[in-house]
Amino acid sequence: MTIPYGVNVPKIDGAKNIVSRKSTVSLGVAVIYTPFGNKVKSYDMERSICDLFMRKDHYDAEDMNYAIMEYARHHLDLEKLYSYAKQLNVYEKVKNVFEVISWKS
Repeated sequence: MTIPYGVNVPKIDGAKNIVSRKSTVSLGVAVIYTPFGNKVKSYDMERSICDLFMRKDHYDAEDMNYAIMEYARHHLDLEKLYSYAKQLNVYEKVKNVFEVISWKS
């Protein structure tokens, strides 16, 4: 769960609380539907990719590579990705990786 800095939320078993600045906590929020038809707020793919770069130590390199390559193959929107990356202060890291991917293509 991503929560804004300064909000006190009790621990929930099986969930990891990630703190985000209040100015960016709503960046990339999308509404998706569960298999049961319920609406749930989630982050879009671009925000999720930026989160991977922000918290590299929380993810395996293999999982990160898979997510990045799948995003690049099927959903690549560099304008939106770079916009989010600038706001989340990971622009240089994201740009370096996606320049290499686009060079290989």
